Amino acid sequence: MTYPKDAGMQLGINYKQVPSVKEVDLKPIIRVTLDRGKNEDDEKKLNQIIEEVQNELNISGGHVTLSFNDNAIIFKDKDIRKEF
Repeated sequence: MTYPKDAGMQLGINYKQVPSVKEVDLKPIIRVTLDRGKNEDDEKKLNQIIEEVQNELNISGGHVTLSFNDNAIIFKDKDIRKEF
């Protein structure tokens, strides 16, 4: 997960005392790149990951991108992007 570079400054968080993500209301950006082409059930699996992130980490929202590195030059699979 990545957060904006200035998130700590905006929230007054000291880098030596970083709180759990459960304690901070931030919207993470999650990017996953798979070294293959797109599979039929990728979107379903991505929805499961989003649900787990929301439930386990108590994150209210964010952005997820699933990318594929399939070595195609012309007809490369498109990314799957989701807001939650």
